[in-house]
Formats: sequence, structure tokens, C-alpha cells
Amino acid sequence: MTHHRRHRERGASRRTVRARTSLGIAQAADYVEVLAHALRAGGVTVRSGGELVALQAGERVELEVQAGEEGTHSVVRLTLRWETPMPEERLEIVPGVEQTGASGAGPDTGVGGGPSGE
Repeated sequence: MTHHRRHRERGASRRTVRARTSLGIAQAADYVEVLAHALRAGGVTVRSGGELVALQAGERVELEVQAGEEGTHSVVRLTLRWETPMPEERLEIVPGVEQTGASGAGPDTGVGGGPSGE
């Protein structure tokens, strides 16, 4: 069967969850490991307080790492970016003329002579 992708609408609502906390080094490493496991599982859900965002992972990920010193702090910034997968819709073409709202009791009067079902 033929499938096609629906075009993404511009200006669709976007949700972002932001949080900042101070952790021990082992706890911070745990968060990074959980993120890695989530990506391998196919998606990431981030919850902070009453806010939540769930992101399905794409096939390819753009990875950006920035590391350096800012004043008295050492900083590592990790950015992961991917194209959000869109669900595929099934495109179905059937012979004949399908009557919208009809009970289906009458014969198909369309061209093609085949059943109008699957």
C-alpha cells in the first residue's frame, strides 16, 4: 500500500520544559545516562513540576558539544536536535464512486466495477 507524510503546519504550538538544579557529580551523570537510555528506547519525556514534554526520537540526531571555561566555572553544553517524526497516513485509492453518508445498501455505480472496500 502507498503511504505519505502529512506536511507539518508552520506555527504549530511548541512546548518547552526548562529546569535548573544543583546536583552531585554522580547524580548529574545519572541524568545523562537516563537520557542516553531514553534515546535508545525511541523517545524522551521530560517533566518538571506540572510541565511535561514528550519527544519521539528521529532517525538521525545532530549533536553539538561546547566545552570551556566561563569565569570561575567549567561548562559543557550538550545539544541534541532531530527532525520530529510525523506519523504516516494511509492513502487509499479504490475503484468506483464511494457514496458519503450512504447506507451501503445500493450497488456501486462507479467506474471500475470492483468492490469499494479494501
